[in-house]
Amino acid sequence: MEVNSLSPDQLAQLPDSAAICALHLVGGGEPFILKTKRLRSRLERLLGSAQPSQSKRLSLYGKVESIAYTPVYSDFEARYTLYQTLRQAFPTTYRQKIRLRPAPLVRIAWSNEFPRAVVTRRLSWSVSTSFYGPFPSRKEAEAALHAALDLHLVRRCSENLVPDPAHPGCVYGEMNMCLTPCKQRVSASEYAREAHRLESFLNTLGEGHLSELAVARERANAALHFEEAGEIHAKWLKTKAATQLFPDCVRRLDHWNAVLLEPGSVPGSLRLFKIAAAQISPPLEVVLNEQHTGGLKQIGEALRSVLDSLPEGAQISAKERAEHLNLLQKWLFSTQKARTGKLILADLGSATPSTRRLAHAAERLLTRTVPPAPRAVVQIPHTE
Repeated sequence: MEVNSLSPDQLAQLPDSAAICALHLVGGGEPFILKTKRLRSRLERLLGSAQPSQSKRLSLYGKVESIAYTPVYSDFEARYTLYQTLRQAFPTTYRQKIRLRPAPLVRIAWSNEFPRAVVTRRLSWSVSTSFYGPFPSRKEAEAALHAALDLHLVRRCSENLVPDPAHPGCVYGEMNMCLTPCKQRVSASEYAREAHRLESFLNTLGEGHLSELAVARERANAALHFEEAGEIHAKWLKTKAATQLFPDCVRRLDHWNAVLLEPGSVPGSLRLFKIAAAQISPPLEVVLNEQHTGGLKQIGEALRSVLDSLPEGAQISAKERAEHLNLLQKWLFSTQKARTGKLILADLGSATPSTRRLAHAAERLLTRTVPPAPRAVVQIPHTE
């Protein structure tokens, strides 16, 4: 059986825009998957010539049976679509092909009687464990956690404690930087209160601590206790310095809720990704032509209506959630040029961002225009 390449007329019908493309080869087997910014031009190079050539450039002339492609409109959507395509085509090796590496996280394991906070790349989904992230690198995660631990008397040792007054302790205990539960100087409940203070710091990225210190400082000033106020201010400065080591995107993962807006396929449209507990839902095209003429209020209400109508997605495994988080991490800490959209994080305790913030983010993106390109499957004719 001889397989012909796409005719020039067939190639001309393809959009010359960004897409994820799967080339299904003659005789079956693994598809050839590619990510390209110019679909038609790329396929013309791969399939458009039957002449022999001494070039080392890859040629699939006569080897492709059908083509399936999905248009993408941003770098994030391209990577998300490539991830989903590779995951379906190569269920055992897709992580290596897309180079997925779990993002650094801070973990507190509450199953331990004397919990501690550590940096890890392993995500497990359990009610007895709290995870915070993502961080751009392990080095920056460790620096931020170290600064947070300097404000709390939580242990840093890795041993499974068996409290005993004869325990030798460690340097942090000698420096009064730990409650030394190893020496039975505090009860499990007293230690847990300090661990929950650390949890509160991570939940609010230190904002709660800063507010408490600011109130205490003003109270001391009002009572003319200036020396005490000075000590509190020093603590405030140390706490503020610690909070600045945490990126704004760090959240407790089961509260990592957001909406990512990207430019749409036609003028006046947006691509909407809903993110719930670090799980990314497939993109949804939202056309806002009419609402745009009505102002910010109408834009916000239209987006809110879409979000409220979305069904809850099926729960995914901890491993897949870690992969979604890695996709987010790469977008969050990429260059400004690569981040074409707007990420709107929900407030703590909220499932979705406020309507006002959604509307302002959408307004900035609505002026962008991307030529439309529907999903398509092209069958290549062949002769016996």
